[in-house]
This record gives sequence, C-alpha cells and structure tokens, in this order.
Amino acid sequence: MNKRNELVYISHPYGGDDGNLRKTETDVTYYRAKNPHTLPISPVLMWRKLYYMLPYEDGLEMCLDLLSRCDRLYLCKGWQASRGCMAEWAFAVAKGIPIEYEEGEDDEV
Repeated sequence: MNKRNELVYISHPYGGDDGNLRKTETDVTYYRAKNPHTLPISPVLMWRKLYYMLPYEDGLEMCLDLLSRCDRLYLCKGWQASRGCMAEWAFAVAKGIPIEYEEGEDDEV
C-alpha cells in the first residue's frame, strides 16, 4: 500500500484579480511538477466564484477550515501583501502547520 500524498494548501494572493487567478493556476501546476508526491489544493481555484457571493469572513473561514486539514502550507510570492494569505500564515503558525515559501520569498512579515 502506498503512503498517501501530502496535502499541501497553496496560499496565493487573489483579490478577484484574473491575473492572480492565472498565476495561481501556473503555480499549482508547477508545485505539483516539482513535488510529485504531493496533492496541492488551492481555494482560489476551487472557490473563486464564491469570492463575490459570500462575506469575506465566511470565505476566509472556509479557507482556514481547509487549511486545518492539510499537512503543509505553501505561500506564493506576494503573500505578505494579501490579507487572506496573512491570515492563513498566522493560522498555520498558531496551529503548528509546517510552512513552505515559494523560492525567493521568506517568512518576514
């Protein structure tokens, strides 16, 4: 029996910006290609339509619930300028979820 793939939450700035959506798609694909024994998951790609339908706090609560079920948090470039990514980072720190940063990024807030 194979060990299950590590579930990795991909945190990416969105803000309703179509350019960020395309970058998220690229980043998730690239992450999986570099880490074939992972299962990357992106709330941006899953729930982008809900961004306009739900109060921000409700959407963030959904994201944090998903993150709580993941093995790792991966923060993409620009995360420090995103309110949602900052909340995900703080949640991961508080819960002891391992954090990985996109190359060229660090944990400076």
